[in-house]
Amino acid sequence: MKKALALAGGGARGSFEIGVWKALRELGWRFDVVTGVSVGALNAGIVAMDDPETATQVWENITTSQVLDVEDKSLDERIGLGSTVRLIQEAAATGANGIKCDGLRSILERCIDEERVRASGVEVGVITVGLDDRKPYRLFLPDIPDGRLCDYLLASAAFYPFMEPVEIDGKRYIDGGYYDTMPVELAISAGADEVVAVNLKAVGLYRGYDASAARVIRIEPKWDLGHHLIFNKSVAQTNIALGYQEAMRVFGKAEGWKYSFEKGSFASFAEAHRAEIEELIRDLGPATTPGQWAISGLYRELRRRGAADRSLGELLRAACDMAAEMMKLDPTRVYTAEKTQTLLTEKYDELMTQIRVETGKKMTAAQLNRIARLLGDIGVAGSVAATLEKKGLPDARAAVLTAGTMFPHETAAGLAVYLMKKLL
Repeated sequence: MKKALALAGGGARGSFEIGVWKALRELGWRFDVVTGVSVGALNAGIVAMDDPETATQVWENITTSQVLDVEDKSLDERIGLGSTVRLIQEAAATGANGIKCDGLRSILERCIDEERVRASGVEVGVITVGLDDRKPYRLFLPDIPDGRLCDYLLASAAFYPFMEPVEIDGKRYIDGGYYDTMPVELAISAGADEVVAVNLKAVGLYRGYDASAARVIRIEPKWDLGHHLIFNKSVAQTNIALGYQEAMRVFGKAEGWKYSFEKGSFASFAEAHRAEIEELIRDLGPATTPGQWAISGLYRELRRRGAADRSLGELLRAACDMAAEMMKLDPTRVYTAEKTQTLLTEKYDELMTQIRVETGKKMTAAQLNRIARLLGDIGVAGSVAATLEKKGLPDARAAVLTAGTMFPHETAAGLAVYLMKKLL
């Protein structure tokens, strides 16, 4: 079976792809074909060399000014004033040729060993677009003259008109994302039977592919990876870790949706606390039409988080996945159910302490509900947990079901916090 890795475009978000690749490499995946567009093309060259240490060093030490001929602060301020589309429109309106990317060329020439890539046996494919003829160029290593690999990798990443086009032998080339930012079809054209496709959810065209031609496993971020034109060490480190965790979840080495939990941890935890959890569900059970709406809304949210059935372990894990997001736990780590329980309780207690300090007094459930609007998602989750803690579920049931109708996501998180704190 011929295996391929397809790496999408996405600028600075490309560090996520390195995290995915590191996880796949750890799981024993070796690829016959690696295709890339834009930053995915740059990563494709690194992947073909099979050098994760170089990949990490490159991504963790890149800054915006090293990639583009612009000050980091200047670009930060410009992006703060508008979207990427606006920046492109501004660049096009000025008639300028785009920002120079000599720094990116230097990085490529420093980290890409063309002889090593060609000797790897990996079929590396990239896409770029001719600026003047508007034609796509789908190129594999035999199509690229010796000594010109970095030129074509750079051409695939030339995000025109924001960046200047790359001239090769008198012809100008721009970003391959103007043709297809997710090069799955390119991998299939090389005979791939199985493709792992990493999508960065960036701007660009998505042309699709024949789904019957190969098995395609899609991996994409569930977290905001930051702006694709801002290169930052700490963001790159986080995104590499997020890519690693996402791949591990996709391939069943961890459980969870946005967070990673040890396999079987919540199933064991739920079984150990089955009586208490079943009591909570029974007390929450709908007896009225609004209650039925609320409970169905809660279950929908839980299913979105990976609770394929209504087993106690899956429901609790999905609710804790929401609660972890509400309480801002670190998404780059792997948690057990017991560690999740401890951290959610600590975060909740910190939240309640903060609220009481700010108001100078203990708050009633009604006051917590009012302040929830000011605190946003975490306030709603916290107020649900606080109401339950203060009154107990039977007395607080109506309030919780009302919250569940309007805020099912946050209510599920609040229920998880309350339950985990109660079981501690």
